Amino acid sequence: MPHPELCERRPRATALARADVSDTLKWLAFTLVAQYVPRVSLVDLRNGFRDEYQLQSARAVVMQRLADDREQEECRVLMKFWWQLAMTCREVTEADLDRHVSPAKREAVQGLIDAIRHSPDAIDTWIADVPQRFPRIRDRGYEAWRTNRNS
Repeated sequence: MPHPELCERRPRATALARADVSDTLKWLAFTLVAQYVPRVSLVDLRNGFRDEYQLQSARAVVMQRLADDREQEECRVLMKFWWQLAMTCREVTEADLDRHVSPAKREAVQGLIDAIRHSPDAIDTWIADVPQRFPRIRDRGYEAWRTNRNS
């Protein structure tokens, strides 16, 4: 017959193991539900533009007004978004945008996504409005290269 102390510990250890697993599963379920937000694919954005000119105009706004190289991670994600506007491949997700882009710029990007999903006229409005809110970004890397080259 096993020692009585061991018998008492075994059920307690099993109960603790079940509680740990249960707590872990609850945490995992909560985390997944809390992070789940239905998202639409960003792969087909190219198809929402009226023509190539409108696409290039929207891309120019993203590059010249939103993608600031002083914020490296934000700039990297915005440039992936810029690239994805013209392609039908997946470079960036809305979760990437949420995680790496500042709230004001994220709102502007979401405005473009919504405009693309709505109509070409909404895209024209976005192209006209965003430059009013964001100044043109100075390309400091290019300026430094140009200064060093001319020295």
